[in-house]
Amino acid sequence: MLDGSKAHIYRQKPWILALNLFNLLIFGILAGSFLITAVFSVAMFFRAGNGLEIIAIVFVCLFIPILILLGLNFIIIMISVITSFYSYIKISPDCIEQKTTPYLHIRCNWADVDRLGKTLWIFDVIYLNSYEVLGFSLSLKPPFNYLLSKQCYISLASYTGWPDGQLARDLRLYAPKLFENK
Repeated sequence: MLDGSKAHIYRQKPWILALNLFNLLIFGILAGSFLITAVFSVAMFFRAGNGLEIIAIVFVCLFIPILILLGLNFIIIMISVITSFYSYIKISPDCIEQKTTPYLHIRCNWADVDRLGKTLWIFDVIYLNSYEVLGFSLSLKPPFNYLLSKQCYISLASYTGWPDGQLARDLRLYAPKLFENK
């Protein structure tokens, strides 16, 4: 289906990786300071004695769920950093393919491309009538059904070559109907 000689691959813009790394750094600083403060507070309660051990135990019971949530959030941020290296849009004469590991890997023929639009009123996307799921894909759509479009789409905003570059030129070449009303 893909003609390798005519396929172009577009990676995420470098500032996406920089933003993800900055997010990881800030979160690490905040979570680390929270962890250090909590550990020292519990240690002070135990050292003080005089019945304050009960307060320390209650504090630890409240601290553990927060620590678990911070750990899960840290894992999600790490996944975002790692996926920045492996995400791409591949355009060929036959189809458009988007991979955002591990969340999404889809392919759509040009005949099934619907229109160019925006999601959340900001980000440029290509809406699809139908698509093929390739390999493993997680869907994060159900919790956000009221915010996101019901129609599947391929996001363009974070990839090199959009809106002024080779990605835009390839889309104009293979799917000119996307730009008819622009």
